[in-house]
Amino acid sequence: MTIPSSCDTPCIGVCQTNRSGMCIGCGRSREERYQWYQLPEHQRREILYRLEQEPLSAIDFNQLI
Repeated sequence: MTIPSSCDTPCIGVCQTNRSGMCIGCGRSREERYQWYQLPEHQRREILYRLEQEPLSAIDFNQLI
């Protein structure tokens, strides 16, 4: 994933969470998803960078809510 210059949302429209609250579509926490547009750009960039470093394969898909 390349970090977009405008810090667009990484949402891909697969909005399901596992028991720990991580979205299986984009890898963000509930708080990060709910607050996305209120976060300052530097925080959104930090989240995008973390998502780039932690592939979605790290999410336990067997623990979906």
